[in-house]
Amino acid sequence: MPDGGLCVPVEYNGVLAGGVVLCPLEGAEHQWTEADFERADIVAKSIALGAALEGKWHQNAWMLHSGRSLIDSMRGLLATTLHQVRSPVSALVTFGHLLLRKLPPGDPNRTLAKNVILEALRVNELLQPLDEAGDAHVLPEANGVPWYQKEEDEQPEESVVGVVPKHTGYGWAEEDGMQLIWLSDVLVAQAERSEFLAGECGMHFVAEIDDDSPPILAVEKHVRETVSSLIDNAIKYSPRGATIGIQSVWREEEEEEEEENEMVDVVVWDTGYGFSEDEIEEVWDFGFRGSAAVRSGAPGSGIGLSAVQRMLQSSGAEISLVSPLPENLDPRSPDSGERAMRPGSAFTMRFKRPSR
Repeated sequence: MPDGGLCVPVEYNGVLAGGVVLCPLEGAEHQWTEADFERADIVAKSIALGAALEGKWHQNAWMLHSGRSLIDSMRGLLATTLHQVRSPVSALVTFGHLLLRKLPPGDPNRTLAKNVILEALRVNELLQPLDEAGDAHVLPEANGVPWYQKEEDEQPEESVVGVVPKHTGYGWAEEDGMQLIWLSDVLVAQAERSEFLAGECGMHFVAEIDDDSPPILAVEKHVRETVSSLIDNAIKYSPRGATIGIQSVWREEEEEEEEENEMVDVVVWDTGYGFSEDEIEEVWDFGFRGSAAVRSGAPGSGIGLSAVQRMLQSSGAEISLVSPLPENLDPRSPDSGERAMRPGSAFTMRFKRPSR
């Protein structure tokens, strides 16, 4: 090199990555020896090896991060599915006991009812080891075939949706997975199921479902799951003697009365312990359990409301919570001391109608 410098290439696995340049002090003359060449070569190889190891470290760190993300997603899917499966399993046990009460002694169907209960309990036992699977962060996108079938002669008018829909057997589905859903079909079935469950827990159940509600555009499975989850939570965390209710209403926006701005609301309410002002914003956080859940002593994971919000958002819907329970929903007397002890709460799910 000019000025008496020495340059040694930095090479690793046949790849030239740079070089090590050694220069004598300014104004000094230096004669490079064989030992200098050997030391410079060792330095160059050490730098090359260090760079290669650093690259491997970054690659392994990325792979580890990706693996952890995948594991977290799988744990989330498993935990969320586990949470959603437990409600129907518990309902099967309750319905089995109700069936046993109605069947007279000696009826051969009693054995069948007992077997249903035993198998449901067995499923619950098999799910028990999965409780430690982890936290739920990811909800699967669901677009399965609905299990309620609309009568063939009750198809919606073609003018309801401005695009050509796809027939699903239940209603009409948009290409993005949304469906036209008649809420009365879903809510009546949920109300019948919930009335039995509430009665078994010593609670009252009230259903006010508007049969004339217009159809909404949403994912049918998500609507069914969210309504079921909210009612199950109300029953689970309310004391005996409380009242659980579901109400569906549709209205037009106050500012504009055009038909495309009509909204359909579904309200699930209860006269239970309610939520404090601080808890109202936190109930949607994963793993959060309110004071009512702790006071009731019922076990829980804090997944339910977070899952409900995610499913509704995937259907383009909104959900809000108010506590205490509004007076127009509360069946108790305004002077009742129960209101102070159990302020109650109401969850409102708001769905938009499809544009004509």
